[in-house]
Amino acid sequence: METKLFDIIISTLTKEETLKYIYFWLYNNEKGYITTVNPEFLLLSQKDKEFKNILQNSKLNTADGIGLIWASWFLSTTKKAKNFLGLTIYLHKKFLNILESDVDMDNNTFIEFRIFDKDNNFIGIVTDIDTSTQNVLFIVDNGEKQILIPACQDYILQIDEMKKIIYMDLPEGLLEL
Repeated sequence: METKLFDIIISTLTKEETLKYIYFWLYNNEKGYITTVNPEFLLLSQKDKEFKNILQNSKLNTADGIGLIWASWFLSTTKKAKNFLGLTIYLHKKFLNILESDVDMDNNTFIEFRIFDKDNNFIGIVTDIDTSTQNVLFIVDNGEKQILIPACQDYILQIDEMKKIIYMDLPEGLLEL
């Protein structure tokens, strides 16, 4: 299963299906490469034809990071997209030094989104995004205090972009920290 974004085919296989393909390729000594595709890569592929060619000739393109959620908006399948998390992917070193200035990325996409838990209880409003650590954090104001919530796909159940709502299933005790 696959979808096409900006002329790049992105797999919509589950994690288990992806692993089966990889094992099959390894068993049959097939050569090729697997890439993770995020919004930055899609934008870069529109400017850099060589990079676009690499993505188009990849044996498998999987979705990656918060871009996975954004792509799932297009695909309307956030839960299915979660199956790609945790895969180890290798990228040619040429593309590891992409400058942030080359990428039109807005880290403020979720500011002013309201966060609700799995039981539809209001948690708070995203007032900022902390990208200073390896794990991106939503800074959420609940009217009494600020809460730091990992912006992790494992916790996100659904995003309603039109209503600016994020539904999350958070680990017990996280909100009390």
